[in-house]
Order: sequence, then C-alpha cells, then structure tokens
Amino acid sequence: MKRVTFKTELKDLKDALSRIPEVLKEDQKVFELTDGNKTFKVRWEGTLTEGSGVGLMGKNDKLINEEKNHMKHLMGYKSEDTLGRVKGQKRVDENAKFNELVSVKKKS
Repeated sequence: MKRVTFKTELKDLKDALSRIPEVLKEDQKVFELTDGNKTFKVRWEGTLTEGSGVGLMGKNDKLINEEKNHMKHLMGYKSEDTLGRVKGQKRVDENAKFNELVSVKKKS
C-alpha cells in the first residue's frame, strides 16, 4: 500500500482528499495520506477526471495520546502501583501495561 507523507498539517479528511496526487487516482486503489500525526486510509473510486476519494479510516495520534493521559488521570493510574519503580525498558512498557488494564476493564 502506498503512503503519501505531507510536510504541512492535514486539517481534516476533506483537506486530505483535495491533496491526492494524480499518480494514485486509479479505480479501487487504496493508499494512506499522512502528515506524521493524522493518518487517513483512502480508496479512489472512478476515473482520473470523474472519480473521487473515499475515506476508509482515520487516526489522530496526538488526540489518542491526550485521551489516554486523560483516562489515566480519571482512573488514578500510577505506574508505581502496577509496575513498581520503573527504570529503562520498563518505562517504555508502561503504556503497553496500561492498555492491557484498559482492555481487561472493557471485557467486564
């Protein structure tokens, strides 16, 4: 799958669809448009002149991290309670452990 990376920020899906390069405008071609923070998975439908892009999926990493930190705050999450004193690699694994705890909560 092709990925197009833009140097300027993508405002929303409509802005991303307006910036699709002509090289990718082939019927049923799926590709990603990203600015490093926001990522949109897009499928082109139709011909070069009469086609349009359809947004399949979007992701905003900055917003996800803000929401994750907000959830940690609301749940009273402290890594010392779960992992003990964290140093080195354990500090990197902290988010993975938090995601595991959230998934257990989702199941119940």
